[in-house]
Amino acid sequence: MLTFETRQFLAFKKYAKNDDHTFLAFPDGEERILITTQHPQVSLIFSENEWTHFLTALEEAEYMQEVYQSLY
Repeated sequence: MLTFETRQFLAFKKYAKNDDHTFLAFPDGEERILITTQHPQVSLIFSENEWTHFLTALEEAEYMQEVYQSLY
């Protein structure tokens, strides 16, 4: 499991949302995107569909952080 402080999360979200990522062809013929994290041993790999869901989840997570901060 990865954990982020708020500042780290926002930086990672900005990094994930930039358009510099390239889909790579994998040996099974599928194209996937490879994303590094702040942990050098951990990389994330997504299909195009998974990538779309991941970006949506990042948006939802940021929104929930804002809700949580407004409550506490």
